Amino acid sequence: MITFDLLHPYLQEIIRRKEWDSFKPIQDVSIQHISKNTTDLLIVAPTASGKTEAAFLPVISNILHNPKPSVRILYVSPLKALINDQFSRVLELCKLTNITVTKWHGDADNSKKQKIVKNPEGILLITPESLEALLINKNEHIAHLFKYLDYVIIDEIHNFAVSERGVQLNSLLNRLQHSIDKTVQKIGLSATLDQEGIDGILSWLYNCSLHSEVKVIKEKDTKGLQGLIKSYIVKTDEHDIPIEISLSDDLFSILVNKKSLIFANNKNILELYCDELREVVANTHSNLLINIHHGSLSKEIREDTERQLKESNSIAVFCTNTLELGIDISSIDQIIFLQPPFSVSSMVQRLGRSGRSENSTKIFRFFLKRMDDINTDAKIETDVVQSVAMTELMLESWYEPLPLIDYDYSTYTHQLLSYLRITGGTHAVKLFNYLSKVCRLKMFGLTESNFILLLRSLKDKGIIYQDTANNISLDKLGERITEHYTFYATFSVNKEWRLVYNGTDIGTIPKLPLAEQIKGQHLLLAGKRWEIVEVIEETSVVLIKPSKFKKPLMFISSNQKIHRKIHEKMREIYQKKFVPSYADENTKNYLEQAFKQYNLACEKESNILFVLEGTIIQNTMVLILKYLNISSTRCKIGFVLSQNKKEVVSILKKIDWNSFDLLELVEKLPRANKENRKFDYLLPDEILDLSYIREWIDIEGAKTYIQEHL
Repeated sequence: MITFDLLHPYLQEIIRRKEWDSFKPIQDVSIQHISKNTTDLLIVAPTASGKTEAAFLPVISNILHNPKPSVRILYVSPLKALINDQFSRVLELCKLTNITVTKWHGDADNSKKQKIVKNPEGILLITPESLEALLINKNEHIAHLFKYLDYVIIDEIHNFAVSERGVQLNSLLNRLQHSIDKTVQKIGLSATLDQEGIDGILSWLYNCSLHSEVKVIKEKDTKGLQGLIKSYIVKTDEHDIPIEISLSDDLFSILVNKKSLIFANNKNILELYCDELREVVANTHSNLLINIHHGSLSKEIREDTERQLKESNSIAVFCTNTLELGIDISSIDQIIFLQPPFSVSSMVQRLGRSGRSENSTKIFRFFLKRMDDINTDAKIETDVVQSVAMTELMLESWYEPLPLIDYDYSTYTHQLLSYLRITGGTHAVKLFNYLSKVCRLKMFGLTESNFILLLRSLKDKGIIYQDTANNISLDKLGERITEHYTFYATFSVNKEWRLVYNGTDIGTIPKLPLAEQIKGQHLLLAGKRWEIVEVIEETSVVLIKPSKFKKPLMFISSNQKIHRKIHEKMREIYQKKFVPSYADENTKNYLEQAFKQYNLACEKESNILFVLEGTIIQNTMVLILKYLNISSTRCKIGFVLSQNKKEVVSILKKIDWNSFDLLELVEKLPRANKENRKFDYLLPDEILDLSYIREWIDIEGAKTYIQEHL
């Protein structure tokens, strides 16, 4: 075995003990490439395809052949849970060696962190936030700690590339390489992507590397698919209380003696269904375990659920994207969707959790609750049609392109403050050059004059000050911001209440929903019913006890974008009256009714204006309608107008685009509507408007829609 011979004898012995007959294809290619080349590598393959071993086996082998006193391999993950999971797997690969493997995140052993700082060696597993903290708080140790760093492994790299955490990570890796005066080999690991998605990651990867080429290893997902879409009308009584729960009964019937993940887009729905299913299980005396997993639950509850997923064969877990990424929870029998996901990529990622064993099939089910309602979205079955559209796009192997962020001035400001925290102060020109040339944060439209505007805004807000020698330093408020532990993250964290029962943390909830809560009121969390015993304002703690009663909490949801391609596919389904074979009889009937309602709404005398052009163009149309003083109510795929659509279309067609001032419209929006990222509140109006336009407005797309589709 040629590939086997490339590995260090210690690793060869580990492989013999594991009784591997052969390497998987991506492992074969990766081991050969990393053993002989220093160019960057991107491994794109489905879940459970052996990506971890493909990356770690050759790099561990190389550092065994050439030992040096520093951290040699840096593994970066988006989740602490994924680090904990990978730690065990990497430790297993290193068990016959003297290589040290260290976790570095908020919950990791502090003594082991201190040990690696004093005696740097081996492999370090870390999140971007902890890497930021390390660069700030241990800056004097960085050159020694990473002196001989050879490899950076970036897990779930597609997850980083589309968020502010990716902008931060790019900057961090560039700062790290600058500190050690060395370009390190990058190895990116990603789930299944199409070529456009791969191109996006390559562009992102190149921004933190001097390598002009990246080797791509891609493995297609060849597993079969089996799907079904089921729809349920939930009628309500005179008090708007649901009086049918057949969805929960049907859901229970397919969960028994299976291992299932049940996804929804928000925690409210998960909590309600988890509570309903637990009632059904209690009434039937079933042995089915019903658990819940989302970011507002305590670490202990989430870890217990992860353990039970590995051990039990009859378990259903209600979850958000906290179980979407690659933490090992063993093979799942089926994936359930209570709502259509926001993206096809997310749908594929979630489906990757099932069908992981040899010759198995990925099984998914949509269980869609439909309110017996008269609103536009209910009439035309937008959730049902979106679910069909996303399934069809998945079958066509289409995924959303990865939007590279070049407008994240919030993270730009964060990195600016981080540099001032480390250095104590510097000249404006040096600061601008550091952010541009070292961090390589080339923000769209951020000229030197705009940079000065940003500095003035920070000075006016008491974040920085300028001394008589024109050096810029952190002011008192800037010091307080950067010294707080929450500074290390570039994403927003809401102020929360910590819910405690009998000395045990249950989870957290945003402070807003509890603003009017008092002793004796009820809530639903972790799929259980609670009563408020006491609210302790000083420590943001809410003491609770079990209850027989419940009240759903309203968790805060983040803004999500639906890609234009999904809406285009929905339009095609409406127009062609497409009814898929994987829809149950109820869904087929509802679709037939929806097609009729859609055609009625498309008539000129209707007051419905469909904008099936994606979220960004819909947002642009909101501004345009406001500019024209046309009153409307937004629905999921368009607008309900206060006047005849024919009249509105006539007005839209007459817009003088040469005199249309988009910036003036955006300026009139409240700042709160435009502050979508953590440090947006520090930006001057001019830069905030530029950021908002870049992310949420497409005037040319809206113009084309009006001219060609109305």
